Amino acid sequence: MAYQMVDIDIPDLVGKTVMLKNLNTASFNNQLGFVKGWDKNRELFLVEIFGELKYIKPINLDCYPCSQTPEERNLLESIASWKILNLDLKTVLKIFNRLEFDGPEQYRHTHWKILWIRLFLNTKIISGDNRHNSKFQVILKKIIDDSKFEDLIVTAKILLAIMFSKDSGHEEETLELLLSCIRKNFGLTARIFEHLVRIPGTPFNILHSLYLASKHMIVSKTAVYGSNQWFILGAVEFFKIWKESRALRKDFAHEMKFLRQKIESLLVLDFPDFCSERPNFTRSLAYVCFWEKNYQDALTNMDRFQKFVSSTYGHNNIEVAGSYEFKTKCYIKLGNIKMAKKTLKKLTHFKKSGIRGKSIFKILQTQIQKMTTNPESSGKEMEAKNVRSKVICNSFSCNKVEPHLRAFKSCSRCRLVYYCSPKCQKIHWKDAHKKECVKAV
Repeated sequence: MAYQMVDIDIPDLVGKTVMLKNLNTASFNNQLGFVKGWDKNRELFLVEIFGELKYIKPINLDCYPCSQTPEERNLLESIASWKILNLDLKTVLKIFNRLEFDGPEQYRHTHWKILWIRLFLNTKIISGDNRHNSKFQVILKKIIDDSKFEDLIVTAKILLAIMFSKDSGHEEETLELLLSCIRKNFGLTARIFEHLVRIPGTPFNILHSLYLASKHMIVSKTAVYGSNQWFILGAVEFFKIWKESRALRKDFAHEMKFLRQKIESLLVLDFPDFCSERPNFTRSLAYVCFWEKNYQDALTNMDRFQKFVSSTYGHNNIEVAGSYEFKTKCYIKLGNIKMAKKTLKKLTHFKKSGIRGKSIFKILQTQIQKMTTNPESSGKEMEAKNVRSKVICNSFSCNKVEPHLRAFKSCSRCRLVYYCSPKCQKIHWKDAHKKECVKAV
């Protein structure tokens, strides 16, 4: 498919209400403003706030369609507070169906529906709750086909591509959806890059062009709010491909230095909005440390990331499996045979689940068999480390987190999911686990 990069592809915010985010002037943060125009030369939006006009970078503005009626206010509050996740799908759809979708209200109602789906995708689906995937796909396809707002269509295409990527056999559809957004994506270049880089077979030249375009928008702050996280996650995955390709080696070293500096600059910020993004920055820093052969710091950062993921989304997901794989590689590099075997043993529980490719287990096992103990890595400090982190109960209706390690019991068959009680285990067995449970190797 032909594609074309553009120099500046700004978010579609002119004439819309926005919320100001992560500004150095604290009194403006989380305040609403109205975007009056775009200054092309300065690459800044002109925003009216408190009766004054301010020039503000796109990355500091989050589109925020204001509610007008009591029913709209209740809906928006339930999305902002995540309470909407406690409602069943039929109830939420009834709420949206009662709202009028004609006239000026159409944009904000469609925007809220996309926010709801994105919230569900970022919380429920990542923890393995795929019960409503097909229904969400139908909703997103309808938005793509019927909406007259191009920026919302692009966002819907990206969300649909993410859902397709959760199921095998949809690689071509996912690639086609994302590539169709490249030419005009309203500042979402970094997000498209982050998802395209995960699709096998995406041409290197497209990924490299998107990386450079995303980097330019991050540096100039012309990307949409939230792009820092997408850029960094995408860059780490792209660097894995780049390192193996051996292309442009001098550029690789320079870009890796830039990535480290960018991650470290974000980790020291104390904006509340960065709290949810910080674990992903920590994971990304772990990979940079690994490429720099600083394996001990790599382990420390990956441990922090794993603790967050397992206590927030549960033990049986691709991120936890990736953490075990990463830590096994670190211990192999450090010559620590005992810890390498312990982490690989945890990783093998994912072998039959399909979460991790089968070839990686054999590769790591062969590397461990060839290892010789490194005297510097056999100290008490490294040998005493726990491999697993505290986990959240896997029942969809429970949010309890282990008070201490080994407080929860795992499924005796697959050893991937953990429960706070037999009651939660029975509920989750009926909801989903009966179909997905496979015997551990």
